[in-house]
Amino acid sequence: YDDLSEKEIISERDFILSQKSLNITPFKDANINDNHIYLVELQQPNKDEAIKFLDNNGLKPERVARVVVFFGGKLSPEVREYLVSPAAKSSLYKETTGPGHKYPIPYEAHPEDSKELDATESFILKMSEQLRDLFYESFDGYTYDNCTDRCLTWDYSSLGEFGLRKKWFFFKRDLPGNYLHPVGLSLYVDTRGSDVSRWKVEKVVYLNSSFDSVEELMVAYRNDSVNKVFIPAPSYSPEKLLFSSYLRRGARIPQSLCAPFNWLSQMERNIRSADVM
Repeated sequence: YDDLSEKEIISERDFILSQKSLNITPFKDANINDNHIYLVELQQPNKDEAIKFLDNNGLKPERVARVVVFFGGKLSPEVREYLVSPAAKSSLYKETTGPGHKYPIPYEAHPEDSKELDATESFILKMSEQLRDLFYESFDGYTYDNCTDRCLTWDYSSLGEFGLRKKWFFFKRDLPGNYLHPVGLSLYVDTRGSDVSRWKVEKVVYLNSSFDSVEELMVAYRNDSVNKVFIPAPSYSPEKLLFSSYLRRGARIPQSLCAPFNWLSQMERNIRSADVM
């Protein structure tokens, strides 16, 4: 039941990468639209086999790895799972279907990994370049692309309807406790599939106004047909700390008070635990 060792994980990874029919790209070289390994973990042995080994001196179950692969390079992306054995020196793999879900696993159901985050970052950066003037003028000099000391950052909501991969992305100031510094601009983006060129902004919300695209918002903004706002940046200094920071503020608890006593229940009550230690 021990987790896979580093040696075992490397063995399974290299074995799967060597299967030319799977056309898998090493993770360090992969993009979202490549086939790549997402997860390598121990496949727990069958309960009956484990009981026979533990209680009845049966054969020790073989250590088997479960390998999850994102097939982003396919015309219709999907997720598949494989059992690889033996774990220490892999020489055999077979496809498996986990209980309780569709198979192959729909690509829209896959958990997010760093490859998708990289693709998302590039997409958001492209949108923010179009929004730069609005960012700068509305949010007191804060921008996302090519920013210096006044930077925005972004976060996103959890996925909504099953089978879709649409998310709300919202911008906020990159300050301590940034979740307390939203700036009032959000993008609703359809991120289905592994082809980033087909990702689409379906809705843009600028404070209380809604638009169907970034381009539509910027046309309205430059034509002054949308209510422009100015949200000043919070002011702070070494003397006046930012309200959302994690730094201590206010008077400290007076140190003249005695510290509380901790008593050991099995010793005399007139002995402090600190003295015993």
